Amino acid sequence: MISPTLLLPLTLLLLTQTPTTHAKKFNLEWFTPETPADVFPNETASVGDKISFEWTQELPHNVLIHPSGDCNVTGAIFVGDVFDETEYVIKETDAGKTLTFACDVEEHCSTGQIVHFMVAANPAASPTSSPVASPTSSPVADTPTDVPPSSPVADTPTDVPPGYVSSPVASPTSSPVTSAAMFRGDGVRRVAVAIMVAAVSLCIIV
Repeated sequence: MISPTLLLPLTLLLLTQTPTTHAKKFNLEWFTPETPADVFPNETASVGDKISFEWTQELPHNVLIHPSGDCNVTGAIFVGDVFDETEYVIKETDAGKTLTFACDVEEHCSTGQIVHFMVAANPAASPTSSPVASPTSSPVADTPTDVPPSSPVADTPTDVPPGYVSSPVASPTSSPVTSAAMFRGDGVRRVAVAIMVAAVSLCIIV
């Protein structure tokens, strides 16, 4: 035995999987009208509806679609000529059009064996546009407007503070150069002194 708690889910499942259709079926007794009161009225149909034409087997009839909308057979499309098997299912391409069915046997059409079916247009599905992500620009670093202070640069002092003594800079001294004249002068004086000393000594001895 199925638990009552399972009946509801099973029922819903069956309903969702059972195709539902709203197609209608039109059963037309196909004959030649004898009076204006017998003329076929215009009909309104939808895509998927079926139109069945039936007549007495002994009577000669057929069914054609007249694109002209009247008894003009130009471009006529044959549907059938069997008294109990002539049917037409309205197609997607018929949506929004008027289908004109007529009998082309002798003068049947001109005497009123013609019917018009206005086919409803398919409801236009409202287009749902896929969401479009707005482009996000990559973050751009702001250009700094304030220039950071530069590293301090020591100013070259122009004024020497009081008491400031600069380190002495030794001026290059040239190596002493003894001239030959100096050597010669000293030698002469030494010889003269030696002679004088020798002479004084000689005088003392005598």
